[in-house]
Amino acid sequence: MVKFGLTWQRKASIVFAVLLIAISIILTVFSISEVERDRLIREQELNNELQRIAENAIAQALSGFKEVEERIFRQYISDRIPLREEEIAGLCGEIAEREELVAEIFLVNSKGEISFPLAEPLFRRQQEPASPARSLLSFENNPLFRRAEEAEFRSEDFPLAISTYQNLLVASTNRAEKAALLSRIARCYYKSGRLPEAITTYRRLANDYHSETSTDGLPFALLAHYRVGTIHLDSGSSPAASDCFIDLFSRLIGAEWVLSENQYHFYRDQSEKGFNSALANIDDPESIGDLTERWRDLTHREDTRLQRMDFVEGSGQRIAPLLQARMANVNASPGVFQHIAEAVGGELCLGSFTPLNIEIAIGFLFNADLLRERLILPRMQNLPLREGWQLQIRDQSGLIIAGNVISNSDDSAPILAFSRGFEEYFPSWMIDILQEGESTSEELFGPKLFIYMLSGLVVVVAILFGGALAIKSTSKELKLAKLRSEFVSAVSHELRTPLTSIRYLSELLQRGRVRDDQKRQNYYDMLTSESERLSRFIENILDSSRIDAGTKEYVFEETNIASLVVETVALFRKQEATDKFKIECDVVEGMPIISVDREAVSRALLNLLDNAVKFSVSGCDIHVRARSDAGHVYLEVEDNGIGIAAEDQEKIFDKFFRSKSAIELGIKGSGIGLTLVAHTMKAHGGEIELDSKIGVGTKVTLKLPITRRSDWDGQDTNN
Repeated sequence: MVKFGLTWQRKASIVFAVLLIAISIILTVFSISEVERDRLIREQELNNELQRIAENAIAQALSGFKEVEERIFRQYISDRIPLREEEIAGLCGEIAEREELVAEIFLVNSKGEISFPLAEPLFRRQQEPASPARSLLSFENNPLFRRAEEAEFRSEDFPLAISTYQNLLVASTNRAEKAALLSRIARCYYKSGRLPEAITTYRRLANDYHSETSTDGLPFALLAHYRVGTIHLDSGSSPAASDCFIDLFSRLIGAEWVLSENQYHFYRDQSEKGFNSALANIDDPESIGDLTERWRDLTHREDTRLQRMDFVEGSGQRIAPLLQARMANVNASPGVFQHIAEAVGGELCLGSFTPLNIEIAIGFLFNADLLRERLILPRMQNLPLREGWQLQIRDQSGLIIAGNVISNSDDSAPILAFSRGFEEYFPSWMIDILQEGESTSEELFGPKLFIYMLSGLVVVVAILFGGALAIKSTSKELKLAKLRSEFVSAVSHELRTPLTSIRYLSELLQRGRVRDDQKRQNYYDMLTSESERLSRFIENILDSSRIDAGTKEYVFEETNIASLVVETVALFRKQEATDKFKIECDVVEGMPIISVDREAVSRALLNLLDNAVKFSVSGCDIHVRARSDAGHVYLEVEDNGIGIAAEDQEKIFDKFFRSKSAIELGIKGSGIGLTLVAHTMKAHGGEIELDSKIGVGTKVTLKLPITRRSDWDGQDTNN
């Protein structure tokens, strides 16, 4: 076997390219390091400037907070210390009324427990208010009371029940008992159908006994308002009913009664159901629009109060642990404020607190929007900034306290140039300095660095490209030389075998050593067969050469394809006469006459048969079939030989390709036979179908069109 290695020219090209690349890289790295050193110096100067700006911004923002805290303490608190407990609520109300920046006021005791004295929740979070320990009606066992209940519930003698309840009402001096008796009287009026009297009694109950509650903790006034609305609804007075339910909803939102969460939502839902039912029975569109707008306004008020209630409660939960730690560890004097900055439900909980005495501290939650607009932003706008720089204050959760909200999805958005925390004053706050476009150092040194890197890259790429071309050219020549060597070796073998047989048989006949006439005739037949095989091989080589040169021509003529197949198989049997292979030919009757190059198609079949024999090392049966359909003629050659690997099936029609299995088994071949078959099929407008499995066999089908495409006539199809 001929071995191929690197020539001295190739070695010299590689060494020269490596040296040039190394020199280029060294020069480029040196240039980049100098640029990078200058850039770092400039960045340090810029960072010092940003640091000064951030410190100035923090100082400005904190001075504004201190001014607000000092003003509140000086105007409202300093002259009242020490405060008595009963004065604290008044102080809170006074501050909340006059200080627009204060959103909520809270108190913290020595245990760190927090409360909001001015907060008016819509309801209490506990499930139900506690029921009284004893009955509100001290005369439940009174025979007169039992007679009234018996008249109401058993005999349904409502006039008797009403008069009895009224007698008890006159005799009672307890307000809770009077409210309960009025509720029973109104109920009896309603049951007896005396609706005006029922409404009047319920209104009296609502107006005169606003604070009294039933034994289950439900305010009688709430129940009375609800009953008035339902009575109007039942009596068909829809406008009056809708007004009653709107009024009830407004009182619920105004927190007129202390309710549990369940009680609030129950009567809120009942009010809405009653309102919708009344609205459905009103025909006047203008009235409907007015009532709907009133209900919508109340709903908006409710949402606002619920959000505020959630914020106050969330704030208390978030800041309570912080307050407990600070109240336990810090012994600050009145007027010395500590600060809070927490995110609660998407809102900023921003506040300050200072002790009033050893037992209690007062704190303020500020309106973050007003603080930003009136305190922080004006001070930040007065800071000296370069063009394209922006200031932004945010907390650790990313909530923007002051400055513009920058979208990260926007490619033109400013980038973060510097960030610093507020440290001990508001530990969770950060001040960011944003810059539009590239930083100053990038603007100055970016282009220079880019030019150096691009120059070095161009040189390296040019060297690599030139070296690659040289190496590729050398590799191509080596590959071609190797292919030529392998082809010459294969051709030599293919030529030597028949020539050796011809020479040997010729010498025997020439010297007269074969005296038997029959044997002599067999030798003559063998000479003819070997010469024909040699001629076929030479024709294959010549055809391959013509294809490469682009001079291969096909001569099409009307041909009986069935006869052509039979003759070709007979010729191959004669040339390959042996007991190792059995060739069967099956031609369907009625095969059409088609226009083909008779010699080219015959040679294609012979190449397929030759491959079938060559790649069936242990002998096999070879089946040749010819059939047709409406549009095509199918010529099949099938063997049960070694088969073709799946990864080689797309390559076997490439010129000079030899499969790995053929090389391992030592099967000789030139690698041009199947290439000629493929070219022949392409010239005829046909196709080749391959079905092969390792160890099972191979079937090759030539698919020829019955009606030949005119654009193939006599043309060379070499690509």
